[in-house]
Amino acid sequence: MSIDVFRNLQGPLPRTRLEEVLKGFTILLAEGKINSLAPLLPLLIYEGRPLDLKTHFQLEPLYRFRVPRRTVYKTARQVGKSMAVVTNLILSSSLIPNFHNLLVLPQYSQMKHISTVTFKTLVNNSLHLGLIKNSDCPDSERLRAFSNASRVHFGYCGTNSGRLRGLSSISRLVSDETQDMDPDEMNIVAETMSAAPPEYGIYQYTGTPKTTDNFLNVLFNRSSGGEIMIPCGCGKDNIASLEHDLEAMIGKTTCICAKCGRPLDPRKGKFVFARPEKRGTFDGFHISQITHPLHCGNEDKWRELLNKIETYPVAQLKNEVFGEACDEASKLVTRQDLEKAGHGHDNDLNKALQRASEYSTLVVGVDWGGGGREMQSYTCVAVLGHRASGNTLDVLYMERMPIGKKAAEEANRVMFLATSFQAGIIAHDATGAGRLREELLMQVGAGARTLVIPFSYVWAPRQDMIALHKAVPGFKAYYSLDKTRSLALTCAAIQARQLRLPNYNSCPDLMEDFIALGEDVRDDRVGNQIRVIVRTGEHPDDAAHAVNLAAQGLWYINRCTPSLGELTRKAAAPDDNA
Repeated sequence: MSIDVFRNLQGPLPRTRLEEVLKGFTILLAEGKINSLAPLLPLLIYEGRPLDLKTHFQLEPLYRFRVPRRTVYKTARQVGKSMAVVTNLILSSSLIPNFHNLLVLPQYSQMKHISTVTFKTLVNNSLHLGLIKNSDCPDSERLRAFSNASRVHFGYCGTNSGRLRGLSSISRLVSDETQDMDPDEMNIVAETMSAAPPEYGIYQYTGTPKTTDNFLNVLFNRSSGGEIMIPCGCGKDNIASLEHDLEAMIGKTTCICAKCGRPLDPRKGKFVFARPEKRGTFDGFHISQITHPLHCGNEDKWRELLNKIETYPVAQLKNEVFGEACDEASKLVTRQDLEKAGHGHDNDLNKALQRASEYSTLVVGVDWGGGGREMQSYTCVAVLGHRASGNTLDVLYMERMPIGKKAAEEANRVMFLATSFQAGIIAHDATGAGRLREELLMQVGAGARTLVIPFSYVWAPRQDMIALHKAVPGFKAYYSLDKTRSLALTCAAIQARQLRLPNYNSCPDLMEDFIALGEDVRDDRVGNQIRVIVRTGEHPDDAAHAVNLAAQGLWYINRCTPSLGELTRKAAAPDDNA
């Protein structure tokens, strides 16, 4: 059977002929004679017309069958990215038996629209519906199944991945609007692929960039870094990125050569890669409106694009039109804040033990690491001492454990520190790996010697920052802790010098964990804008969480949680030592 059969697939075919086409296509894929699902796009009907890539050909890599373990697409708005994500999900799931996709988005409203409006409509109108679905296939907002036993799961996890923990054996994780995802939450979501066959466990990230240290941009900078290059007859190779020629390629009526000013043909473009050695493991593609035929090939849309250039704020222009990142996220604390908050002692275990008796209460905070799939996560421990007079907290000692330690080794180290300092409280992150380590702590006597506080981060702006959830059959008691509000309070305490730290230069790598925390504005599940605190850039933030858990645990138990307003006023007051 010729490959041209699939390239020219148009209109309804008899069932037997359609079965023959799909079977032949599957054979060609298996034999490696074809590596793209794009020829099957005409099977999907949108607004009465069969789909194709005539205008959106720059997205063809997204439809490839054999791909690296990780792929990231950093795109401008309105270049067909989300439609390509959905159509690829449909084609791959309907063609490959037992291929299970999980599509995650930040908001519930986004997930609902994609699942019920876009995905379901395309499937129901597809020319091969009778071959891929039957009455026995589950079909709901969260799960769309096919008759070949493949499934597409839908979820959202912008601020809380807990609702996705029950999924397993996912073949491919597809993250759309990745710029609004929390990398720590995505590490948890990635565990849904832990039981996938070895040939699967595929990551696909798509989105429109925001800040330079945003999760999506960090991923792109780790990838092969593909940029569209359009050659000109004058010999100039125009590379469509801000680092190269993008702004000079904006002409009065279309995309032009950055050297001679002649109009360029985007169909002559191809991807060139900044880091070609990454192509086999982590491919990356950047697409802007400037070189996209939908915009540069239409006079009305190009005039609208020029109007955006004149009227959009710089950050919005770079993000939504150029598909480029702009600026850094707003940081909670700076290096200067951390240096000013020093208590004058180094981060030295032996010296910290000698000073432990100066404090009325000592607490150990633990942020258990999971290694991390995309952003490394380490187990960090912090020991804090509390002075009732003045309600001040001093971070006496912090340490980061190397990845690879067994759970029992980590629990024993935490117990050794708690015993050495005679700490009365151990506050830890009880989600995920934390529960196992809590059991191990109890086995070595933690419950008899100290009060163990299991925290679980949540986003709950309308509830108490800390809330007790009593034990129910099958689940132990725990305390929910609002992540954004608690971190904001801890950082405000640092700026007000009510929470003091070791000398910066004695542990700069641990101190930079605090600088890794950034503030972002996102939409909640119903579209309202919310303020969240997330990890930014590539540096870990585990030490900051260990300190936060310890501080929140002690303040809660001793009923001495400071007021954020008072801390903010104190931090803004003139420094008496200046």
